Amino acid sequence: MSIDVASLDRALMAQRRFGYGPAADALTDIARDPVGHVLAQLAAMARPDPLTTPVDSDSASLFRQFRLLQRSQKLARTMGVEKAMEASKAMRRAVNSRYASDVAMATGRAANSPTPFIERLVGFWSNHFCVSALKGQGVRILAGAYEREAIRPHVTGRFRDMLGAVMHHPAMLLYLDNLNSIGPNSPTAMKAAYRRRRAGLNENLGRELLELHTLGVRAGYSQADVTNAARILTGWSVAPDHVTEGPIFAFDDSRHEPGAFAVMGKTYAATGQAQGEALLDDLARHPATARHIAGKLARSFVGDRAPADLINSLADTFERTDGDLKAMAAALVKHPASWAPPVGKLVSPLDFAVIGQRLSGRPMTGDEVIKLGRTLGQEPWAPPAPKGFPDDDRAWLAPDSMVKRFDFALRLAGRAEDAIDAKALAARLFGDRLNPDLALAIGRAATRPEALATLIMSPDMQLR
Repeated sequence: MSIDVASLDRALMAQRRFGYGPAADALTDIARDPVGHVLAQLAAMARPDPLTTPVDSDSASLFRQFRLLQRSQKLARTMGVEKAMEASKAMRRAVNSRYASDVAMATGRAANSPTPFIERLVGFWSNHFCVSALKGQGVRILAGAYEREAIRPHVTGRFRDMLGAVMHHPAMLLYLDNLNSIGPNSPTAMKAAYRRRRAGLNENLGRELLELHTLGVRAGYSQADVTNAARILTGWSVAPDHVTEGPIFAFDDSRHEPGAFAVMGKTYAATGQAQGEALLDDLARHPATARHIAGKLARSFVGDRAPADLINSLADTFERTDGDLKAMAAALVKHPASWAPPVGKLVSPLDFAVIGQRLSGRPMTGDEVIKLGRTLGQEPWAPPAPKGFPDDDRAWLAPDSMVKRFDFALRLAGRAEDAIDAKALAARLFGDRLNPDLALAIGRAATRPEALATLIMSPDMQLR
């Protein structure tokens, strides 16, 4: 069966727009049904995550480990400067070791995954509901577990379930300071010690819940809505130190602001934790949330010029299916606008690391990925603000970014397995659709590593 040129081009588009670029020897098979190829990845999503993770790498274990490190550090301060410094170094080593291990695990999985569209969705939602390892050691040690537990299991599930997992996770509660949020009229706030400290309400989680996670900045909510959302979320915390087993999330009624509060015109009765759950229920179903999520998803995969009819289709799917993210992703794949050329969105630095590993066959250590991310402005799980890393078409086009990318590609290619023949690899990737200019550039390379770096850095791999 002969396959026409248009189908081959759509097969390339399927791999670039919904994955990490062409895979060796896959073009002809994908060309038989490019849309079906991508949709099949949604059907193949396995839960629970089939990846074997290290023992005690769940968030509850890691958070309790972090508390032990904190206590050791506090005790060491009473024993002199030298002991204090040793304890601080021990904490940094433990936290950074876990962070680097999780980074390597995540990028390695993406590089070797048979379902790259799922990995791209994980990246999208992880950035939408971002936490930042720059916040402190507590978030840093939890960042990988947060993505594994709160994001990955839900990318083909329901938005409300992912939202709930995010809002209950210690990484998010730490990142947006909800552990320090105390209702001004709560039992805890009435204690003399807390009155002296002037501890009180922190609005970070309430604000980002409305502005970034659900409704979006243009939804028309007020400052009063933000404050009331923050009041409703007081008491959403973690289990106290003496609880050494079981879930780490805990609702602390003694810190919860008593009373009924209105958000976006609806009043939520004083029902403790259930008050917050009811707010999440309504925000997850709000039309503004559907529109906000639809716009971000379309721009992330199709680009800044994603047409209005695509965004409308995604928003309609979100509302009609009660936030079914699998249905929404399928609607994205099926829409004609998702297959319209030209490609023009530069891959992010972390996706670039995945592409480099896929083409070179050489895994990267977590420290290598972290260093690359810092160099190019996207340290893993470490955005500079709660809105996440930028995702517009020109986000990563700093003046010297291409030079830095080529330097990385050259180093990685120099350590590739069996000195890969880039010319042969390009033929396996692109078949009859190999760009003549790319073939010429590879052929002119002085060494095999330079030829592979040229392939990695080509527009055919760097743009989607």
